Amino acid sequence: MDNNTYLQSLFCHAPDAIFLANLGNLMLMDANDAACRLCGYSHAELVGMLLSSLHPLKPGMDWVDEFRADQAHGFPGYHETSILHKDGRLIPVEISASTPFHIGEDLAVAAFIRESSHHMRMTAQLRTEQIRLKVVEEALKYSTDQFRTLLQDVSSISVQGYASDGTTRYWNKA
Repeated sequence: MDNNTYLQSLFCHAPDAIFLANLGNLMLMDANDAACRLCGYSHAELVGMLLSSLHPLKPGMDWVDEFRADQAHGFPGYHETSILHKDGRLIPVEISASTPFHIGEDLAVAAFIRESSHHMRMTAQLRTEQIRLKVVEEALKYSTDQFRTLLQDVSSISVQGYASDGTTRYWNKA
């Protein structure tokens, strides 16, 4: 297999979306199958599309500024953002981009995009579980304090509490 065939195969069959964009005219030059599936467009619809059609920027920003900002932080810099699906949905994604390179006379960049809604759901679930754990810890501390207070003055039952190393942590008056 020659180098071009090998590289084309990697591009076409990559699990993440890959877009090649022209930084001069801000148009897509190529996209792999994963990119088409992610955005809901055919390959023919994507090639020649303006970047802003898929990834609208905040007012006052432009694409070259965004790539330069990423470059200042060191490539590949992943950042979370959203892209616009053909049906109008915003899809949360993580994007990393290559350093700009030349394809003939054109200055281009490759963007590697991974849908991140699963990651976002898992992060939200983790935060929820951390809050629940904190509530249980507080309830356990309160229960332990209440238990100690209740048994502190009971003289007919001896109660001891031990740490994991075997040292006594609590002993009531009995």
